[in-house]
Amino acid sequence: MSRPAFIEVTRFVCHSTSDLTGSDDVIGVTGPTKFTIGAFAAGEDRPLNISATVPEGVNVLRIIETDLTGDDLIGTIDLTADMDVEVTRNVQGDDANYDITLRVTSASSDAPSDDTN
Repeated sequence: MSRPAFIEVTRFVCHSTSDLTGSDDVIGVTGPTKFTIGAFAAGEDRPLNISATVPEGVNVLRIIETDLTGDDLIGTIDLTADMDVEVTRNVQGDDANYDITLRVTSASSDAPSDDTN
């Protein structure tokens, strides 16, 4: 059985922000691991080259807008939905609206075999 092992974020489009005073500072979270995606203003469309390892047992990418007042969860992306192909997912929340293009690379899980021979 396959599991998500690696994420590559290749494009980010910010349709609207949750921060009323400027750009959104966006991070990705996979389990305990956080990685910076960048600061984005409404209408910005930027190619990216961000790579992150997905810890074993983690199946979602949480998109967070962070600032001095705290972190806002904008949305989640199911990493098991489309592995080993490039896809674009939309996440919306707290007035923010982003399109994120990414590729999730799969790996074989290390689950024990059912073979009892």
